[in-house]
Amino acid sequence: MAEECFNQFRTNHLQYLPFVYIPRDMTSGQLRDRSPFFWICIMDVLTPQNTEKGDSFKRITNHIHQRVMIDPGASMDLLLGMITFIAWGIYSKKPFLNSYVHILMGVVAELGINQSALGGVSIMQDFKFAIGMKRNESGIRTLEERRAVLGCFLISSSAAFSMSKIDAMRWTPLMEESLSVLTDAKESPEDEVLVILVKIYLVLDRMHQLRRDGEPISSPAFYMSALKMQLDAVKQQIPSHLIQNRAIRMYLHSAEFTINEMALGPSAILHLPDLQRLECLFTSLQATKSWLDIWLDLAAVEYMKVPSIIFFQWARAILNLYRLTILEDPTWSKSVVRDTVNILEHLNKAIMAIKCYPEFLKFDQGKEVNVLEKGLRMMEALKCNWEPKLTDLWGLPANDNSDSMVQSDDILPPGMTLPQIDDSWMMEFLGSL
Repeated sequence: MAEECFNQFRTNHLQYLPFVYIPRDMTSGQLRDRSPFFWICIMDVLTPQNTEKGDSFKRITNHIHQRVMIDPGASMDLLLGMITFIAWGIYSKKPFLNSYVHILMGVVAELGINQSALGGVSIMQDFKFAIGMKRNESGIRTLEERRAVLGCFLISSSAAFSMSKIDAMRWTPLMEESLSVLTDAKESPEDEVLVILVKIYLVLDRMHQLRRDGEPISSPAFYMSALKMQLDAVKQQIPSHLIQNRAIRMYLHSAEFTINEMALGPSAILHLPDLQRLECLFTSLQATKSWLDIWLDLAAVEYMKVPSIIFFQWARAILNLYRLTILEDPTWSKSVVRDTVNILEHLNKAIMAIKCYPEFLKFDQGKEVNVLEKGLRMMEALKCNWEPKLTDLWGLPANDNSDSMVQSDDILPPGMTLPQIDDSWMMEFLGSL
């Protein structure tokens, strides 16, 4: 069982977030001996039906608390385990992503692996050396350290951009250097993928910084053009053998519709020429469709293998599609949006895909719910909230939604009702998955 879970993680999970290289000849037992906490976190995220899921979640969080706050002992084992836990361990009853991303960045800082080992000595290090304490000479950064730091950047950037409550990990010269070091080392074929994914999110992080402080963008055309040029430059760097890579395509499409969704903002309405704004809206629509098509191509059981980064991309894609579907603009055609990708049809297909795996849909009150159970709740909640308005918008016969709306209270977590769904609602709900 452990060996099977270990191989699944190495083969399936890491394709979406290749933050670590696990050689093909390494066994589960060997990893357990070398990195016990990392191994425990892998086993935890690979056993969603574990009857002791709640207990294992508590053990993991207690261990993190112990090693960070009570008996500090940062290590690569702790860091790799935390990345795994944060990226895939999304079964908690309350949102915890922002807090744990901060802790993750703190562990990176404590290890010092986001900075060059040959420079950046602090005044406290000099002071300790002056009073006779041994200077900590960590040497040249290893490939494992470089991958882990870039993985932390992806997680923090995704959380920052999606939740808008924190900033991504600060980009450093060593991290920039790591992009070329990993590309040239060719130790792992997944390193090329990691480098491309990071470059995509560097573009999005610049966009996040532009609107982080809530100041209106006076020249949206200039900023959108600059961001598109940067993303196009990343596209040009993708090797031919990776053009059809699923993770890269999802990250790219997500970046495309995110950049172009700026055309939906009030600043764009005031400052963008109609034709340019219309082009951005259509580009956003096509990129959204491309992303959602990839999502529907996945078997629903695959949802249990994707990290939180992908779930945030799905949330932004479905919200973007909804906004485009209901957009009131004389130059915009709602019927074209509906013909391109019908949001209700997408939700219906996604719901049916999940229901093909009833063995994962127990909704046992004595157990932590898994991704498919919460995903089903999410999609049914969205459908309940949006279907009446869309039915009226499209001039379709009204459905009797009384039963479904009564049932919607059971769809959502205790204490949560169906408000007008927006970014913050969606991201908070996803954060609680």
